[in-house]
Amino acid sequence: METANAQQDLAFVKDIVQKTSQRIDAHAFHCVHWGLIVLIWYPVANWFGTQWQVAQAAAQPEGLWATCYVGIGIAAVILGTILSIVRGAKASMSPRLPGGNLFISRQLAAIAASNLIAGFVLSGVAPANDFIDGPNVPIIWGFVYANMAFMMGVAYSREFMISGVLIFAGCITAIFLQQYNGYILGPVMGLGMLIPGLRAEARVRQLQLADGPSDSD
Repeated sequence: METANAQQDLAFVKDIVQKTSQRIDAHAFHCVHWGLIVLIWYPVANWFGTQWQVAQAAAQPEGLWATCYVGIGIAAVILGTILSIVRGAKASMSPRLPGGNLFISRQLAAIAASNLIAGFVLSGVAPANDFIDGPNVPIIWGFVYANMAFMMGVAYSREFMISGVLIFAGCITAIFLQQYNGYILGPVMGLGMLIPGLRAEARVRQLQLADGPSDSD
């Protein structure tokens, strides 16, 4: 009898551990809105940059194109940053999956933070030292996204790993076609973060539905 009870207790504990390990909130809403932003931003910026170069070559007024090229970049970064801060603060104040696997969630946060910091540093240092031309900075961010997605795939889900490989391939293509880097990287990076991000958010919603209404509802 004691052996049977011990086995039942062990099975109960294993069930709890397994369910907890599957309850992961990757805060993939960051991937969703940044994926959408990059999907639009990079191709449009590429077009503005091309018009700017054409105006320069033809000795025509270029102020409008330069303003549009710089302006869309600033607007995209500000919008994405505001969305990340607001949505991140909301999620931290009211966890969407109580009792979830915080260890993996923290790993994912560390992966994102470390990659973004590296991206900002490289974006400033590389052009300033003529390692890469300013218009090719998106390629740096392509490699940052590829590494971040792959690492998230290792820690969390296979979809991100596949996206990391595809984004990396897009970066290599952009190196050979640098004048079209925004047209290439916009869709690859945007969809590469958007699709696995949406799937991760769908998993969170499924777990929330399985939990039933919360006390705050």
